[in-house]
Parts: sequence; structure tokens; C-alpha cells
Amino acid sequence: MFAVSWLAIRLRLTQPYVLAGWSWYLVTLLPVIGLVQVGRQAMADRYTYLPLVGLFVIIVWGGSDLLRRVPRWQPAVVGGVSVVLLALVVQTHFQLNCQFKAVPGCDQSFQPGRKG
Repeated sequence: MFAVSWLAIRLRLTQPYVLAGWSWYLVTLLPVIGLVQVGRQAMADRYTYLPLVGLFVIIVWGGSDLLRRVPRWQPAVVGGVSVVLLALVVQTHFQLNCQFKAVPGCDQSFQPGRKG
């Protein structure tokens, strides 16, 4: 963590999104790991998605910078991202089908109200 923080500070002038994303990650991670208590719970596991916003800022803006510097990679990156997004859409569709109706082959633990 110290090495990444040091790197984010060093890159603040040329790539300010790294410092912004890393700061977001560190600050929003505090309630998740229990250093800052939010409410009555000691750790706020339900907030684990919030710190990831900072990392996604770094990934997306860094990818944009990289593609601007090496434009010949753009078709491959767009194709790869499209395949990943399509796979996530298919998986989401499968999980929602399992959740709202009994589909053969579904993991029954997805169904609400069912103990198991």
C-alpha cells in the first residue's frame, strides 16, 4: 500500500487520476475493514463495492491514456472488452433466471427464501 501510495504521489502531475482513484480507494476502504465504524457494525462488508470505484477510475483512465499512446492496440482492446462484457451479460442473465424461477441445472442457492 505504501508503494502504490508513493507511486500515486509521484504520478500526480502527469496522471492525476491515479492519485484521485487511489485516494478514493483508501478513504472508502476504511469503513470496510473496520478502522472507521459506520453504524453499529464493526465491519461494513456491504460497502465493499465502493472502494473499487477508485480502482476502476485508475484502470479506465489509464487504459485510455495507454490507447492514446499506442493506437494500434485499440482494436484488440475493444474486442477483448466486448467479449468480457458479453460474458458478464450472459452470466447475469443466467443468475437472474435462476433467482426468479426454477431452471434445471441452476444452483438452487440463488433462489430467495430457500434455505440451503
